Amino acid sequence: MQVLYLPPGTLQPGANYTASVTVSHADAPTERATASVAIHVGHSAPVAIVDGFSRAAPANASLSLSGMGSYDPDETADANAAGAPSLSYNWT
Repeated sequence: MQVLYLPPGTLQPGANYTASVTVSHADAPTERATASVAIHVGHSAPVAIVDGFSRAAPANASLSLSGMGSYDPDETADANAAGAPSLSYNWT
């Protein structure tokens, strides 16, 4: 195989890995060459989503805004569905 494909979520954010490939010639399988590369998997920025208003409101109206749709793309779907306790919210 000439290409190594890893689906999303295979590597853990913040972790370090080494990928190596060894190639050989079909006519001389004992002649080989190997190359390696170090891989650091970075963290993705959280995704902020604000729900709850139509962008136009009378000056005397109260507003209720929700950031609950926000998520961390590095977390699993189960962790995000559970409220992603790793997120904190700061409204300004």
